[in-house]
Amino acid sequence: MKNVILTPHLGNATVEARDAMAEIVAQNTIAAYEGNKIKYIVNGL
Repeated sequence: MKNVILTPHLGNATVEARDAMAEIVAQNTIAAYEGNKIKYIVNGL
């Protein structure tokens, strides 16, 4: 369609968002290692 422009999702392209994602990854890694439930899991247990 000539009247459509597609762009990538850039909602997480801030320093604050990337820092928050890194924090979640670190917390989830520790939780998984300790046998605890991890947050924000998709298609998992």
